[in-house]
Order: sequence, then C-alpha cells, then structure tokens
Amino acid sequence: MAADILLLGESDCGTSACINLLLGVPVLPEKTASTNLPVIRIQAGKPSGLWLRQAGAEFTMSPLTGLNECTDDWTSFEHVEIMVEGHQLLDKGIVLWDTPSVNTPIKYQQDHLHKFLTDRQSIFSTVLFFVPNKLTASSIAFLKQWPAMLRRTTLVLNITERKSENECQLIESAVRELSARELDDIPVKLLYTGEVYEEFSSLSKEMRRKYSDVELLAGWNDIREAIDEIARKYNSETVETSVSDFLEKSVKWEEIDYTDVSETVLRQYAENNVAGAQYDLAKRLLLKEEYYGAVKYLRALADNNHGDAMYALSQCYLEGNGVEQNMDAAISWNRTAADAGVTEAQFLMYTYLSNGKHMKENMPRAISYLKMAAYSQHAHASALLGQLYLAGIDIPVNYDLGVKYLTAAVDAGDADAMVALAVSHKKGLGVKKDLVEMYRLLERAAELNQPDALVALGDAYAAGTDVDVDKNKAFKYYMRAADACAADAQMRVGTCYENGIGVNADPALAIAYYTRAAENGDESAQQHLGAVYNNGVLVPKDVEKAKHWLRLASASGNTTARDLLYEIGDDSPDNSGARGSGKCFVVTASFGDEHAPEVLFFQTFRDTILARYAAGRKCISLYYRVGPYGARIIGRHRVLRALTRRILLRLQHCLTIVYGSECGGRNDRS
Repeated sequence: MAADILLLGESDCGTSACINLLLGVPVLPEKTASTNLPVIRIQAGKPSGLWLRQAGAEFTMSPLTGLNECTDDWTSFEHVEIMVEGHQLLDKGIVLWDTPSVNTPIKYQQDHLHKFLTDRQSIFSTVLFFVPNKLTASSIAFLKQWPAMLRRTTLVLNITERKSENECQLIESAVRELSARELDDIPVKLLYTGEVYEEFSSLSKEMRRKYSDVELLAGWNDIREAIDEIARKYNSETVETSVSDFLEKSVKWEEIDYTDVSETVLRQYAENNVAGAQYDLAKRLLLKEEYYGAVKYLRALADNNHGDAMYALSQCYLEGNGVEQNMDAAISWNRTAADAGVTEAQFLMYTYLSNGKHMKENMPRAISYLKMAAYSQHAHASALLGQLYLAGIDIPVNYDLGVKYLTAAVDAGDADAMVALAVSHKKGLGVKKDLVEMYRLLERAAELNQPDALVALGDAYAAGTDVDVDKNKAFKYYMRAADACAADAQMRVGTCYENGIGVNADPALAIAYYTRAAENGDESAQQHLGAVYNNGVLVPKDVEKAKHWLRLASASGNTTARDLLYEIGDDSPDNSGARGSGKCFVVTASFGDEHAPEVLFFQTFRDTILARYAAGRKCISLYYRVGPYGARIIGRHRVLRALTRRILLRLQHCLTIVYGSECGGRNDRS
C-alpha cells in the first residue's frame, strides 16, 4: 500500500530542509532558492535520479542532471520526479510531494500549485503543513480554501534554529491555540532539528558546490555518512532516523478515495503501479466499455492477488469483454476470488456449482461457498441459505438457522428474505406464529416493490384476512405487482377490471391484463381467456383463440381447460403443448428482448419439436409452472443472465446440429 504525503507551507518554512535531512543529502535547494521550484515527487525507484514528467495525454519522462534545468514554462510539465534507490522509508511505500510556497506572489507558480491541488487533493492520505515559528493569517486563509484536505492535515511546527525546550513549548502552545480557534483544532506536531540542521546547512552548501544534483542522489548512501556524523554529536540517532520516524508516525495508512481524481492523473498513478489507482481506473474503463484497457489493469492486479480485480476479470471472461469469452477461465478466476474472500464471487460459485451435470457431487462445495458469502453478510446469500434451511433443500432442515440467516438478510434490506420470514411467522417455522410481525414484514417488502409481498397484501385486503376489507387498496397492491411483471398479479388486475373490484369495470383493460398474465405463463389466465373467447364474453367469440389458450392451460395440467377443449371439439388434443404460445420466460429474461433471434429459435423448437411428443409436452407443462419464477430471479442478477445466456447458446448450437432447419437453424450434420 502506498501513502502519499503532501508537504505544504509558506516561504522558508523548511519543507526542503526536512526532505534533505530525510534523504541525508541536500538535493533540494533551501531558503530563497527553493521558492522557484515546481511540484516535486520523491519516491523509491531505480536508478536514483531526476526526471521531468511531461504534460499531455501520453506521459513521458525526461532525465535531468539538475533542478536548475526545469523550464520556466511550468505548463509544459506535470512535476519533477526524484527516484531514490534503497531508502528504508521510501521503500515502505511512502511518497513525498514538495510544493511551491503557498504565499508565492508569482502568478505562474500560483497557477501551477492550484492546478496540482485541484487535480490531486483527494489522493493524499496525509497533508503536512509546515509552520516555521508562527501560524500566519495567510496560511490560515490558504488552508480554509481547501476544506476537503483539512481533515487529513497536520500542522508541523518545524524549528530548525537553536531554541530551548521552553521556547519550543511556548511556540507550540500558541500555534495550537490558533489552530483550535481558526482551523477546527487540526493536530499540531513539533519537529525540532535545531543544532543538527545548523551544521547540516553549512555542510550542504559545500556539497552542492562539489556535486551535481544527480551525483548527490546517485551517491546518497555514502554521502549521508557525513550528515550522520553531525547527528552523533548531539544524540545517538541518525538524522535520517529521527526525521523518518516523525514522517512515518504522521502517515495515515488508509485506502485513498480516487473518486474525484481526474482520469489523466489516475492513469499516471496506475502506470506507477499504485494498486488502488489501477483498480479505480479499471472500473472507470469498464463503465466506458473500454474493455481492453480495463483488462490490462485487472490482469496485473489479479496476478498480485487483488481479490476484487480477480472477480472483475472473471466477469470479463464471462461476458467476453476485452478477452475472448471463456467460461472455464471465468469460473477459474471467480473461484480464486471466492477463495480470496470476495463475497460476490462466493455467492456466484454457489450458482456455478449448484447447476450443471455434476450438480449432485458439487452441491456440498456449493453450499460451502454459499455459507462463506452468508457469513460475510452477503444479503442474497443469507436470504437463500435461510430458505434452504427452512425447506431442507440440499441441507438438513434447521428452522433456527433458517430464521437466523433470514433475519440477517432482512436487516440488510433483502426483500425476498422479508417475504420468506413473513411466511415463517405465519406458519410458526423457527419462530412463534405472529401475524402482526408477518404483516409488518410484508409491508416492508411491499415498499421495495417485492411482487409476492404486494400480491399477498392485495389478497389480504380483498378478502379481509386479518385486516378490514379494502377493495381499492387491494387493487393498488395488485397493480404495483402487475407493473413488476408478476403474472399472478396481472391475472388479479384483469379480474378487478372485469368485475369492477376496486376500480371501474373496463372489459378492454381486463382482456389486456389477462393476456399479459397468460403470456407470462399463468395457467388460470390462459384457461380464463380460453373460456372468454369461447363464450364471446368481453370480446367477440373466437374459437381458434379459445383453443390456443386452452391448449396452453391444458399443457400445464389444468383439467378444466382440458375438459373445455374436449367440449368445443379440439381436433388435436395431443397438441396441447404450446403451439404459438408466445413467451419463453427464461430465454427472454436472459437475452432481454422477446424478439431476439435466440428467443425465436427456442419458441420454434418448443412449438415444432417438443410439442410432438408426450414427454416434450410434460416438459413444457413443467416449464410453464416454474419458468416465470426462474425468469424473475434471472432478471434481477446480471451475472445469472450472462451465465444462462452462455448455457442457452451452447444448447442452441447442439439443437441446431441435431434438428437443423426444423427449429429455424442450419443443419450442420452433413
């Protein structure tokens, strides 16, 4: 983890002296000479040296032999880079940023500093504002201009002159008092280098006459010995150690929020292998659908065991974004992310392992991943695990654990868990029967537009079950659920419009909602539509449409529909499967468009192939009972949609090879 420390202050505040003492060599000019320097970045790197980072979309580094080579046109470059090889503090990931004085009267220096802070202020984990002897009004005014940085700012009382301990304490007390009054009491720390700095300053002048800036950096480890000899005259510590300890103790090691950092600056940090910047940049590139650039950073992070990057990379392989679509690679990276503790990946591993031909033998591992995600407070995982415990599906029944996980999911705001826990309170599964709590949970889920909760509340108000009858309220609940594409709610809305329950009767709207429900697989709506078209009620009599809907209902096992088909003389009762039956729920939910070629392919396969055979018609019947629920679940989860699309495309390929043009595909058997 990197920690960027920003050093600010007025002229002659001592930031350059602090850095020179830290490095052990006077690479930065001090006093008046230091005021004509741009922003300088000091970090670990090989080889030691000076570079000028050019401005522009493509960053380039130009080597320097000395800081005096910086052009006066500060708009032509970003900043100066100083690389130091083998420095104990910098090797820990600390990066120092020295800046022009905050009270410079020179316009281009003011603009340079202002642009730098505007672009980068959010990336600094620590801001050290150097104060030489007193906190001036101009310094206070400057700090108030940057309120976002204040919470990360520490005032450094940097005393480089000989002073007694009592004098230092008096100065520190005055600065603290002013800070409390003017700057929300930001912290104040004392850095005293006094006697050491005086001799160091004298030696620095000699060194700067003798060596160039590059030579000072290249030989910093040897030259530093002369500085350390001065330090030993006054105490047992080296100067580097004392300043290094001060800076290290000042660092706030925390995740940096790159939200407000410009993409240009973010790219620069990413190219410098700052993991947080690489991941944030990858997320931005994914949103912009610049997948190849995103994969570059995700792969680098994943190779260094960055869990979230592993998961994001798995999604790229799943979708084929920036890489060739590869299901095996997607599962492999997702498993690695799950093992690294990424809860979303753990939940998805359950989905992968609990489906497919090896489902039975993989189920223990699938449940293990689901438990991991639930332990990490993944709301959907907790909701699903709770329901599995209550139903005894794939794990032994345990009402107490079921209620425990459902409660955790409810606390996290999961609407499905609210409905499941409401059912537990209704039936007394793991909890005492409590209808008041049941309705409270249903109301909470209804606020989140959970269709099952809306329908349950609508039924309660329509029948007056434990509440006063309120037909208008019932209709409103049904309508909200119908708008969420719940087929059973659409059937109920149709009934309300047909009979004027809670709303004015409207035959046209009744037929419209019955049709929506029937197309979404509701067998009662299919049966009712068949009867309506056969009797000529609400609509003109149409026997063919009646047969169409009755066949669908009959395929789902509706005996009333089957009997009515017999009465009206259906000439093909064995074809009660799904001819022209409209929606393929799961396929439509996966591809997002009922007119997609894949949807039309599976509709044709169902109508021309499956419906021929008794076993096929049974499959269609089962599908129409469970398909709408599966489609609802898939529609809520992008990852499940992608996974289902992948499976369906493979199935389509196989069916095309076997059946060819019979189901709308090309016969490849030749």
